[in-house]
Amino acid sequence: MQVKAGKYKFVITENPTIYNGEKIGTFFKIGGMTDNCVNISVEIKNNVAVSASMPYAMYDEQCSFNEPLGRGDGSIIMVRTLLSHIKKMFPELKEVKFDDMSSIECATEEDFQKNRSKIRKSGSTLVPMPLYYLSIAYNGETWYEKYFNAVQEDMKTHAIYKERVYKMLNEPSEKIEFVNFLRLTKAPMSIATELEEYYLKTSSYHEFFHLIPKANRCRLLRPWIKEFMGYYLKGVFSSNNWVIPLSTVGGSKTNKKTRKNKKSKRMFYCPKGFIQNTNIHYNIGYNDDDF
Repeated sequence: MQVKAGKYKFVITENPTIYNGEKIGTFFKIGGMTDNCVNISVEIKNNVAVSASMPYAMYDEQCSFNEPLGRGDGSIIMVRTLLSHIKKMFPELKEVKFDDMSSIECATEEDFQKNRSKIRKSGSTLVPMPLYYLSIAYNGETWYEKYFNAVQEDMKTHAIYKERVYKMLNEPSEKIEFVNFLRLTKAPMSIATELEEYYLKTSSYHEFFHLIPKANRCRLLRPWIKEFMGYYLKGVFSSNNWVIPLSTVGGSKTNKKTRKNKKSKRMFYCPKGFIQNTNIHYNIGYNDDDF
C-alpha cells in the first residue's frame, strides 16, 4: 500500500509467514525507490499479535518516492509512519522491541563522497562513532529516546540510568582531574593538548562537550567516548533490549516533542553521512541540530 506522510510518499509491504495454514507471523517494510528502508517483524499466535521487533532500519535519500528523503526529519517521519501502521493493524501490541546499535558517520565530506556508492550498498559507515553515546553527551538521551520515547526494557534500570546521566553531565563533582580523565578514557596523546584546553575551561562535562568546536567534535570525541560513557554508565545502560511504546506513536506527546526539538539550538555539526543502527545493519538519518 502507498502512504503519504508530510511531504513524503512511501510504500508499505507485508510478507506473512504461514505454517500449516496458520499465520504465525508477518513482516512489514517501508520505503520508496529503495523499498527496504525500515522493517518490523510481528509474531502472531492464535490470530493475535504477541510481540514485534524492529531488526533493520536504514537511511537513504531514495527511501521516498516523490522527493529525496530528508536526512533528519524525513527519517523520523518514515519510522513513525511504519510504527503507526503497526499500531493500527495490531492494537493489542503495546511496544516494538529493538537493539540500539546506532552510529554516526565521522568521515570527512571528501571521504563520504568518494565512497557514497559503497556505503549505500553495504549499509556501513566509514568512520563510525556510537550515536547513542554522542546523543547522551549532548541531549542527555539517545536518538530513539528523543524522537520515539524509547526506554530500556528494565524500567528500574532505566530510571537509574536517567539519574546517572543527569548527574554525570551537570554536577561539577563528577568532573575528574584531567590527568585522570586521560587515564580513564585512554584518549590519544595526539589530541590531549586540544582536549586539555577545553577541559580546564569548564566546570562540568556538559560544558566541556559543548565547548568543543562543532567542526572538531567527530575528531576529538570518537577515539574515547566509548570508554568514557562505558565507565560512567556501567551497569545501567545497554544498547540492547530497548522498546518503543506504541502508546506514544502518533500521539500529542511525540508530536510536541518533535516540534520542540526542531526549534532547538544548533549544537553540533558532523559531515553528511549515515546513522547506522543494527543487529543486522540499519541506518537512520539525523538532524544537524541534534548535537
